[in-house]
Amino acid sequence: MRDATDRGHFLRQIVADDVANGRHVRIVTRFPPEPNGYLHIGHCKSICLNFGLASEFGGVTNLRMDDTNPLKEDEEYVEGIAEDVAWLGFSWAGSFHASDYFEQMYLWAEHLVVAGHAYVCHQTEEEMRAGRGTVTVHGTSSPFRNRPASESLDLLRRMRAGEFPDGAATLRARADMASPNMKMRDPPLYRIRHARHHRTGDTWCVYPMYDYAHPLSDAIEGVTHSVCTLEFENNRELYDWVIAHCPVPHKPRQYEFARLSLQSTMMSKRRLLNLVQEGLVTGWDDPRMPTIAGLRRRGVRANALREFAERVGVARAANLVSMDLLDTAIREDLEPFARRGLAVLRPLPIEVVNWPENEVQAFETPWGPEGFDNGSRTIPFGRQVFIEREDFQAEPEEGFRRLAPGRTVRLRHAFVITCTDVLYDEAGNVSGLRATADLSSRGAPAKASATLHWVCAARAVRLQTRLFERLFSVDRPDAEPDFRTVLNPKSRTDIEAWAEPALLSLAPGDHVQLERLGFFFCDPTDSRTGAPVLNRVTTLRDSFPKSVVRAPPPPASAPIVAVKAKAPDPLAQPWLDRGVGDEEGRVLAHDPNLAALFEEAFATFADAQSLGAFLVHHARSALKDGVLLNTHRVGTIAKRLAQNVINGRGADVLLRSEGDVDADIDALNLRIITDEGALWAFVLASFAAFPDKEAALRSGKTGLQGFFVGDVMKRSDGRAHAATVSRLMIQLISR
Repeated sequence: MRDATDRGHFLRQIVADDVANGRHVRIVTRFPPEPNGYLHIGHCKSICLNFGLASEFGGVTNLRMDDTNPLKEDEEYVEGIAEDVAWLGFSWAGSFHASDYFEQMYLWAEHLVVAGHAYVCHQTEEEMRAGRGTVTVHGTSSPFRNRPASESLDLLRRMRAGEFPDGAATLRARADMASPNMKMRDPPLYRIRHARHHRTGDTWCVYPMYDYAHPLSDAIEGVTHSVCTLEFENNRELYDWVIAHCPVPHKPRQYEFARLSLQSTMMSKRRLLNLVQEGLVTGWDDPRMPTIAGLRRRGVRANALREFAERVGVARAANLVSMDLLDTAIREDLEPFARRGLAVLRPLPIEVVNWPENEVQAFETPWGPEGFDNGSRTIPFGRQVFIEREDFQAEPEEGFRRLAPGRTVRLRHAFVITCTDVLYDEAGNVSGLRATADLSSRGAPAKASATLHWVCAARAVRLQTRLFERLFSVDRPDAEPDFRTVLNPKSRTDIEAWAEPALLSLAPGDHVQLERLGFFFCDPTDSRTGAPVLNRVTTLRDSFPKSVVRAPPPPASAPIVAVKAKAPDPLAQPWLDRGVGDEEGRVLAHDPNLAALFEEAFATFADAQSLGAFLVHHARSALKDGVLLNTHRVGTIAKRLAQNVINGRGADVLLRSEGDVDADIDALNLRIITDEGALWAFVLASFAAFPDKEAALRSGKTGLQGFFVGDVMKRSDGRAHAATVSRLMIQLISR
């Protein structure tokens, strides 16, 4: 615990003074979200603050769902909120709901009526709004304000009994219609709402307003410091009024701080819900979303978010926080442990003319990073390599240090090369390069203008990558009349990268730094064994200015070799138009047997992309082995694979068996294990078997996640759902 003399931020000092002066036996805070959406990064600041303050001073924090509006709330959000808070690394003393206290809140409402502090009003919402007046004009009392307490009590009980329709009556506080604080001009405390509640069902048809339920929930739970954002500052007077006029067992106090405003994002759950419902994003966990679920799916770790919240600090003055601060926290968190790998997004081929034809040599190279033992992998090198197209300029602009005609650069982990020739296609665009390599330069000092990433063309594999940019094109999208007009059309770009073969070993939940491209995360939902899908978490800091590479005209002095550009396969286009992937479309276009199988199996499983991938990567091999395939069976197997009922190994077994697919799945014990209880048992057994590796994993050596996922797969005969195992493991070590 910090010494009370450590000033820190103003809320920390308030708590420190209260502890030093003995005002509270124990500090109790709470995090009270409304379960009407998923938590976002703004909530992260509040979570860290509430849990951090209590923990720092030996207190506790409650997790409480403010579930007073049944029209907007859902159990899905309750579960998502709890998962997010736990993932951030916090444990709560108790898990509560405002609905736990509905009966007590109602009894206190009757107490207010009997004591003359509240009355039942029949004004409409519009009439109440008009009667509040303005900041310069006092409010006008309701004609029902002075009705006898006995009459209001009878009406309140009839409201509870369901005698009135929605909007027919409201319980209002008899506060002060002349108050300069318009929140105090007889605010509503209860409204009629004939709606089923996700926890209490149809028990209630009157529900408390937030400003009534919130302070009473704090009082019931013994909260000492009710910390909230500045937008509730004007509500504090009503908060105190409710506490003062109800016979509560404890008197909490509200404190406010400036909410987090982050550049190029929105923090309104209502507007984030619009994005989801209108299909402008793929869901609450879309990696472009500012939700904690989205950031987690993108690959941001809990430690980075906690560090970001600490750096943002706590103040009463509102300000717009730069996205760079978040990116910096993410980079600093990933830098020490993320593996290093090579991949190229937009390839430009180079022929190394002094390397032997058809010879590929493998270099043993550490996964890195330096000082962190992630083991090693082999990087193949051959006569043709790919570099990034933007790493070459035929006419280098000022400050451009990468490859150009006659210039020497180093290929990362390999040789120094010098560009000797530039090849152009018929349109005058650069189509390739020729270079010579200093074959004695690997691992040895050599003068080079830059170091480039690359891959061996003969051994490169294809990986799906997703590059994310800001979801909005302006700093303050919530200030726009219609935030939809400022959505960034380039916020997500899917690119099939060329990568070194070792990257196929990445498991869901792994992090890797693709050198000079950024930090990437193996998507826990969409990745499959041997087919990782990489989300870019954040870019790297470049030591050179970025350049936009255009196709320059061939310089007069450069040798011109006409090389005809490879045209797209016109036969594949109809398959691509149907939604089949690029690689699968090319195969189907030239394999009539596989194409015929597709058309027949499509009647059973009408998902062109999944079916095409299944046929090319599984059924094609069975056909070559002479297996006779039933088209309905093929379609069913493809569907079960897409539904995560089986994995790729199970699909291959089923293709070579006969009988009912679903019966064979159970008879052959091929069903993927998705039950989290069973998977927890495998994870814990794996940890128990390798305590030293578990300790290393918990200390930050997250490269061992792949080891443990692999061990769980062995223990489960390959049937564990790898993505769920990875998620559970991340959840466990993040606590």
